[in-house]
Amino acid sequence: MCVYLSIATTSALNERGSTKWKGKRDARVRGKVAHELVELFEAHGLKRRKCTIVLTRVSAGVLDSDNIWSSQKRVRDGVSDAIEIDDGDAAVTWVVDQIKAPKDISGVYVEAYEPGAGAREMLARGEEWVLKHAHALDVVLPILRRGAK
Repeated sequence: MCVYLSIATTSALNERGSTKWKGKRDARVRGKVAHELVELFEAHGLKRRKCTIVLTRVSAGVLDSDNIWSSQKRVRDGVSDAIEIDDGDAAVTWVVDQIKAPKDISGVYVEAYEPGAGAREMLARGEEWVLKHAHALDVVLPILRRGAK
């Protein structure tokens, strides 16, 4: 499942100013995300189930690795509300990415996968494809090593 939400996201780590307006904005973003996704997760049978969620920020600005995670905090909370699982629960694996876009475009792609979807995709593409894209697959090594213990 993949859906695009037209929501501008900024890093909470870089923000200055009153926490009063931040709290209202945070609640609004979290609520909008949850509202947009709750029926989709229900329709795809992903509520209260183990899954992988990929959040891809679309913006003209590119953030560094700690700020990209911070920018998706409100979205992550809204997604966890929609799937009815705490965002810290080990049942959900979170991945955050970003895409540089023209100035007037900003939003977030939310993708949800059931466990094993990536492995099935790689197997279907074959060994040659896997070897060709091995550099991109290196991100899963820490997860594989953790699971091997």
